[in-house]
Formats: sequence, C-alpha cells, structure tokens
Amino acid sequence: MILTLTYAVFLFLILRFCMVLFNFISNPKLPSAPRNYYDFVSILIPSYVSLSQLAGLLQSIREQDFENYEVLIYGDGSGELRQVAAMAAGRDARVRILEPAGPGSPESAEIPEMPWLNEGAGSAGRAQSERAEKKCRFLASRAKGDYLLFLNRVERVERGLIYNALYRAKIHSLGLLSLFADQKMKTFAEGQLVPSLNYLLVSLLPLRLILLTRWKWLAAGSGQFLLFDARHYQAFQWHSQTGSSGPDASDIMKKMKELGFRVEALFANGYVSGRIYTGKRCFGAFRKDVLSGFEGNIPVMFMYLLLCCLGPLCLMPLLSMQLLGMGLTLVTGMRIMSSLMANQPVWWNLLFHPLQMACLAAAAGASIFRIVRKNN
Repeated sequence: MILTLTYAVFLFLILRFCMVLFNFISNPKLPSAPRNYYDFVSILIPSYVSLSQLAGLLQSIREQDFENYEVLIYGDGSGELRQVAAMAAGRDARVRILEPAGPGSPESAEIPEMPWLNEGAGSAGRAQSERAEKKCRFLASRAKGDYLLFLNRVERVERGLIYNALYRAKIHSLGLLSLFADQKMKTFAEGQLVPSLNYLLVSLLPLRLILLTRWKWLAAGSGQFLLFDARHYQAFQWHSQTGSSGPDASDIMKKMKELGFRVEALFANGYVSGRIYTGKRCFGAFRKDVLSGFEGNIPVMFMYLLLCCLGPLCLMPLLSMQLLGMGLTLVTGMRIMSSLMANQPVWWNLLFHPLQMACLAAAAGASIFRIVRKNN
C-alpha cells in the first residue's frame, strides 16, 4: 500500500513538473506587438474595489499610447463616483458613467437595486453572479466599439496594453482574449491564496494549448481582463451563456470553443495589475475559484488532495534521503517557474510553500464538505 502510494505521488509530481516546465518554456505571456491596430475599443468597468482604485485605473488609461477608445463605468448613482471619475479623467468626453435611469425604467428592472454582495455560496453567491452578469450586459448594450474590453477589479494598466491585446486578437482571429493580471498582494492572506491559485493553474493546464486545440475542457480564463470581438459578443451575449452560475470566464471560454470560436488565455506580463481577493471573505472567494478549477468534481478534487497534499505529508518520514531530495528539487523548480511566469516574488513562494499548500488543501476540503453536506 505504501509502495503504491509512493509511486502514485511521485508519478503525479513528475507529471506536474513537466506541465509547469512546458508552460515555462512556451512562455504564455502577452508579447509586444510588432505593429499597431486602431480599432475602436470600448473599455467597460462593471465593478471596482474602491473609488481610489478606480481613480488610479482611469489615470492609467489616460496614459495609454492608444487613443481610439471609450470608457463606460457602471454607476451606483453616487455623486462621489462622478467626482472621482471627473478628477481622474479630466473633461475627457470618452469617459462616461452609466446607470439605470430610475426605479420605473426598463433598465432599472433589468438590473435590480441591491447591495453589491461579497463572494459566497448559496443564494448570496448566485445573486452576486446574476448581478455581475447584468452589469456586463448593461454596459455592453451601450458600447460602440469594435472590441469590448471588460476590466473587473483592475488597479492599473500599462502603456502598450491595448495595442498588444488588439494585435493578438487580430492575428489569431480571437473571439476572446483573457489575461491573468499581475496580482498586488497587500495582505498576508493574499500572499498565501493568490500564489496557490497560479500554482494550481500552471501545474495542471497547458495554457498554450487553449488556443491550439478545440477541446472545450481545455479552457481557463480570468474575469479581470476579457477582450471580446464586439460583433460576436452582441450576437451571442456571452455573459448570458453560462447558466445560473454567473459570468465565469472559464465557462465562457468553454462555450465559445464549443461553438467554434478561437480563444486564448495568457499572463498579463506586467501590462495589467489588480487584486482578486480583498476583504474579510477572501478565503470564500478563493474556495469558490478552487472549486471552479475542478469543475465541482469531488473525486478529482479528492485525488488531487491525496496525491499533492496528504500523500506527501504521510510519506515524508518514510522516504529515503534520495527520494526526499528528488521531491524537494521538483517542487522547488515548479515554484520558481510558476512565480516567474506570474511575476511573483520567488523567495516568498518558496518560503511559504507549505502554508500555501495548506490553504489550497483547506479550500478544497471545505468545498468537498459543503457539497457532501448539501447533497445529504
């Protein structure tokens, strides 16, 4: 039994190392564009962390070397939002705040007035997903661009981003380009959760093959940066195509691949930065993302826990120095490569690797417990 578990753990470790190595060598990052395109781009901002974060984002958009754009922000009716937007964007007519016209209007009925909910499970999570979907549809219905760029909880974009993203979308005829933003980890909790998710991503999914294959199960994306071809988006309303679970980027990608559209997911390579987990319920959001990564499949999630977390922990006292050294070398190599791809501090992820894996195991375990309890 112990010998079988040892073989399984090391085989899975070697396979994950090969996957990370493939991703590292193939370098799935947004490259610089050798030529520029000037299509009209609608930048849509359905949500933001704070008004100060929104001000920084608008300022960075103004600093872009690309000028053929409009910015549409979903408004909550507050005068403070308009004041912040005016200060950050000046008198730029390209920046507009859109909001439902009034309690009796069709727009207001389309997007019910309710407080923005934190990430969570059950009815609260579904309500948040539904509201996020309707926000995206509301902004997209008023956009005039050839491309729709959704920026969700993004803090800053760097010069060259739009040119580079447009070039990528043009040369590969993409229906959707999604970028994994560089994450600003301002709290200790973020420093444990964010690297765990990136580590999970690059060790299980060959990112370059998302574009090169038609397999719909081979898809992953980030809702922080979504660049759609506007014609296809308006025709298919992609944010409404993912069922009751809400506008999940990976689900949108799978649906688009199923219908024959080309999609791609890359690391932002420093061009986009933001915070994906904030507030007191950041672990709940992390747990939800881990569950989504395994598509809610309990057996697969349990096998990952066994081979990646529980198995190695049980085997460590029984392994020889040679096997232990081999395992540590492979894990160290994976953490270095995954950190470099995501522009994260290598030393931090090496130092806190055990704690990050414990967080990942706790999130997966909590998801399994919730699903089992719900079914019973």
